[in-house]
Amino acid sequence: MQVADGRQLDEAVAHLEAAYRADPAYTTTQQGAGSGLHLGGPPGSGRGPVTRCACEIVEELNVWGWWWGTQGESEWAANAYRVSLLLRLEQPAIREVLAAMQAD
Repeated sequence: MQVADGRQLDEAVAHLEAAYRADPAYTTTQQGAGSGLHLGGPPGSGRGPVTRCACEIVEELNVWGWWWGTQGESEWAANAYRVSLLLRLEQPAIREVLAAMQAD
């Protein structure tokens, strides 16, 4: 998929998946995996690396969710928040933000 602004997401996600498979314990690879999940589509869509990694990027995903929201990209924001919640369930504030987004 190439987005109107030139981002080639399928290619990016493929590279992130390959990096994760090569070294799933590497922190930077875990960050890429989390990013790949939120770029690759909604959780459960079959896109992006597995979520079983011990990713330490929950806060980063929440920042991405906020940032995408400020850019008017609500689906991308929601994807970042959903992946964050997959990695750390106990985030009531993020659940509230996501619920409010889905109510709109």
